[in-house]
Amino acid sequence: MDKLLRSPWFVRAISLFTAILLYAFVSSTEQPSNGSQANLLGDNQQSTSMTEKLDVKFDSNRYVITGAPDSVKLEIKGPSDKILKAKLLNSKSASINLTGKKAGTYNVKVETDGFPSGLKVVSVPDSITVTLQKK
Repeated sequence: MDKLLRSPWFVRAISLFTAILLYAFVSSTEQPSNGSQANLLGDNQQSTSMTEKLDVKFDSNRYVITGAPDSVKLEIKGPSDKILKAKLLNSKSASINLTGKKAGTYNVKVETDGFPSGLKVVSVPDSITVTLQKK
């Protein structure tokens, strides 16, 4: 038995057998893939939320705005690597645009900008009721 264990061919045969077993084990536990490389890279869909400062665009020389919050909550859905990139970016923004509007009450949709493509960004709430008053 000791002579058999010292034989180079026996060690090679055992190594080959072990490699085949490992390959069979790994390939049997893989989930079926739809052929896209995204699953291999770990691009799974995730959802997270973050708070972003709300930028209000209006004619501040003529009007005063009331009812606009300082920040809005954003729900972000998409691949985890793009969500991480969005959290690290400084160029992202959430805003409402009231330029060209006259005095009155408006229900304005929150717009987002500067987020990586492939992400679905929704503000909560999606629209804000604000009032423009003359100075």
